[in-house]
Amino acid sequence: MREPAQRVWWHGVASLAGAVGMGLVASQLLGTACLLELQHVRACGDLYVDPAAGEACEPGLPMSYASACGPYRDGRGQARCDAQCQIVASDRDCARCGDNIIDDDDDDTDTDTDTGTSGASGSGGDTGFHEECDTSEVGDARCPGVPDQRPGCFECRLQWEDCPPYCGDGIVDPSLGEECDGGGFVVELDCGLVADSPYQGIEYGSGRTRCTNCRWDRRDCSYCGNHRLEDEIMEIDSNPPPLYSLPEVCDGEKFDLVALGRLGECPEGARPNFSCTDDCELDVRDGEPACCLLAGTGCDPDDATRPCCSSYDGDPAPGCVEDPSGITAPRCR
Repeated sequence: MREPAQRVWWHGVASLAGAVGMGLVASQLLGTACLLELQHVRACGDLYVDPAAGEACEPGLPMSYASACGPYRDGRGQARCDAQCQIVASDRDCARCGDNIIDDDDDDTDTDTDTGTSGASGSGGDTGFHEECDTSEVGDARCPGVPDQRPGCFECRLQWEDCPPYCGDGIVDPSLGEECDGGGFVVELDCGLVADSPYQGIEYGSGRTRCTNCRWDRRDCSYCGNHRLEDEIMEIDSNPPPLYSLPEVCDGEKFDLVALGRLGECPEGARPNFSCTDDCELDVRDGEPACCLLAGTGCDPDDATRPCCSSYDGDPAPGCVEDPSGITAPRCR
């Protein structure tokens, strides 16, 4: 049997009222839950900066730390966000080649990631550590030998080649009166190989020299050993104070016959039979005849008492040379 229409209507109202009542209760319960104080836990790396959890930045959100170098380098450096979501914007991290500030941090670890080229424009920038200079700032750097001038700067490295030439730069500059430039290294060399004597065409024969104040030190140089008889006083070095060498009585197989004539009497065409030492000093040939025959003098290859002086020069050829034709008599070579 169907219920009266009035009862059906009431049941509908009651159901609607019940639903509304439950909604109000649920709304009250949910509202109470949203008001609970949740615990903030630092979750660095979730791409959300949570100040309440002590986070100042997110490594994955550059915008959260990129401008942090402002107080240090007018915002042109590169700050970073560490693993604890804290901004790192020290002078070291904000350093940049091209900011006209020399960053000479000697820490070997390098976390700066700025790249680029330096220049007066200030765009880009390499890592700022171990900088020798920055743009126009070169610190206390002065050109060696020319202290009133400064080297240039390129990519935060000093450009010493911009300095004017000076003694000690390793480059011989004749316009400065340099004969040599060891660049700070001291090397001894044979005088005859590198140093020119004051006389054109006459070389040193012995001695060692070194580069001193960009000039060859000739104090130990000598003409002895050049196989040329310097039988007069010779100037060794024209640089003040000048140095001189005494006349030589011999050099190799060259002998001062006048000087030898004062040391012993020999017949015409002969000289005292001395040898010449490496120091260009005379030395008696023990066990040999007192005199030897000069070049071009007639000789007898079988007469050991009158040897040719050329017999002692180390040449394997005989000192007394015979004419194969037999027309002329043998002569000393």
